Amino acid sequence: MLLRLPRPEVFLLLLLTFSAAAFGEEDKTIIMPDYRADKDVSNRNFEGANLELADFSGSNASGSSFVNANLDYANLSLANFQNTNLTNVTFKLALVEFTDFTGAEGLTAEQLYEACLMIEGNDLVLGVEGFDAQNYLQPEGCQLWEHMPRG
Repeated sequence: MLLRLPRPEVFLLLLLTFSAAAFGEEDKTIIMPDYRADKDVSNRNFEGANLELADFSGSNASGSSFVNANLDYANLSLANFQNTNLTNVTFKLALVEFTDFTGAEGLTAEQLYEACLMIEGNDLVLGVEGFDAQNYLQPEGCQLWEHMPRG
């Protein structure tokens, strides 16, 4: 008995259709960081960059400019952000753990309140006007960092 396969384009369409049906119609895509910072990215210009999901863990970004950059969901643990310009940067659910912001320009309380600050047992002194570390409550969604490797 001779088995005939459909034309390649029909075969591919059938394969995709059955695969989608087998796994449901939901997209189960795992999103990985688009940018993994080197150990030293100091004095660089990241102005206006979309660094959503970026991994700066353990990196030295001192002296860099991040004006109008998007650092939503970024991993900033153990990073050096000394003397950076963080004016109008978004930090929605960004992991901030043992991150050094000494001398950072443009850092506001609003930016910090939208980030996931890990401050338990860590005396966080940022010197940002209007930010109260003692009464800080993590935004809903910070549990995404609970099982993620950090630093």
